[in-house]
Amino acid sequence: MITKALGLNSDRSWRVGDKRPHTIIEEDNNGWIINSGRPKATCLEEQVQALLDRVDQCKDAIKVLSRDASVEFSCVVYADTTPALNFGAGIIGRLSELGASLDIDLYLPTGSPGARPPVQDAVEG
Repeated sequence: MITKALGLNSDRSWRVGDKRPHTIIEEDNNGWIINSGRPKATCLEEQVQALLDRVDQCKDAIKVLSRDASVEFSCVVYADTTPALNFGAGIIGRLSELGASLDIDLYLPTGSPGARPPVQDAVEG
């Protein structure tokens, strides 16, 4: 449905009940993902710009979809040190035009600069 509505193929998609690859987890929602196409070492802002450029031809269709579905612009960052997480007004404006929310997941290895120790569960006595 999304591919047809946008005229853009996904890089990965799934439906409710599909098994997540290499796990026993069943998906509890539908998903449709495209990637920036840039090398993994490319800075985050350039990755985001490339992805926005990739969907530019179907931005009106995405806006229509966002009225009835959740459109999330998700950035997953694996880094040895805390990267810059700054987006200019142009990028924020383009995200807004899509009706998209922004989610950033940052993963730093334990012990790296800027990484916090794992959160421990509190025990009440």
